[in-house]
Amino acid sequence: MDDVGSIFAAMQRHTELAAMSFLDFNLFLRCASQLKDDILQPQPSDRERAIEKPADKWPGIFGQVPLLVEYPYLLPCAVAASITLTGLLCYDGILPQIHQ
Repeated sequence: MDDVGSIFAAMQRHTELAAMSFLDFNLFLRCASQLKDDILQPQPSDRERAIEKPADKWPGIFGQVPLLVEYPYLLPCAVAASITLTGLLCYDGILPQIHQ
């Protein structure tokens, strides 16, 4: 699609897009552009607060743990798994009491 004419020709093949007025289509493109810029682009992250590779980041604390040295992503996976397990245990323990 090289030019505006080919875009409008492609729009005519789709019933939802063909029913849109030019102003609605313009608004749709502006909103889509904002979403692309705000949501779909990689967001900056605070790498110092991440817990991957703890033996490299905090050798005084985790440098002596051979498991964390060999598997640098074990700590974040273990944290995520513990949150899931906690939710499962709360669900399993609380839900039967509610339905009694």
